[in-house]
Amino acid sequence: MVSATSNAGHRCSPRAGLRRRAPRPSQLQRDTRCHGGETSSIENLSTSFCDDFVCNSSPAVEQSVRQLASQLALQSKRQFAQKVRYSDKGLRKFEGNDKYDRMTFFRDHFEKCRVDVKKMSMVELDTARIEWTLSGDSSLGTVDLSCRSTFMMNVITGKVEDHREEWELESLGPASLAFAASRLKWSLQENGIDLVEKSRDFIDQILSRDDMESDQYFVDPMDPKKYIQQQDTTFDDALQLGIVLTLIYACVQVLRTLEGNI
Repeated sequence: MVSATSNAGHRCSPRAGLRRRAPRPSQLQRDTRCHGGETSSIENLSTSFCDDFVCNSSPAVEQSVRQLASQLALQSKRQFAQKVRYSDKGLRKFEGNDKYDRMTFFRDHFEKCRVDVKKMSMVELDTARIEWTLSGDSSLGTVDLSCRSTFMMNVITGKVEDHREEWELESLGPASLAFAASRLKWSLQENGIDLVEKSRDFIDQILSRDDMESDQYFVDPMDPKKYIQQQDTTFDDALQLGIVLTLIYACVQVLRTLEGNI
């Protein structure tokens, strides 16, 4: 079970010198009902995320930041660009939002955990940072993490184009050490899966190229046992055409010169 709540005293104020905007009606409705529970894809997941964060970027970025903060433990790939880049302290790196379907480590490792959003801020016009804590229960005990998520987004679509995760263990007990070891093992396994997929795609490209080259061979009608390779003469044809045009141009210039001298 995973739950996420905001800290009552967390700071989510805008940059200094920026005027706070009045919440839109839709925001007021969301803030009113954010104290209740919401069911998500994780069994028995409840969220009560609420904040006073004011975004100084586009409306699309603001909506994305709020959505990301409410799904820190299990992100949906819909919030990320197709070729998003991801990296974290646990050596996990990948490119592509389809890989977020496999980002289930927290759900698989912990029996239940709690996420608390501490601070949300805009680092740049297109970059947001969320500071949060996670407290998870495992068979060896409780693991407490202090986390920081950094998202670089497209200001027009709000889609995340670069995602960086960092965290620190609050203690070095058996449960925390087991978490670190398990996370490292999981990251290496996932990176290995990515490598196998890339190798498979590379082999498929080579085979498809061989198939295209094999299509250039055909049987000689005069001799069924003889195969003729169809050459790609595009470059040669272009070269010959260029030579012919050059000769024609030279002849025209010579004729004009002769006419001028007559």
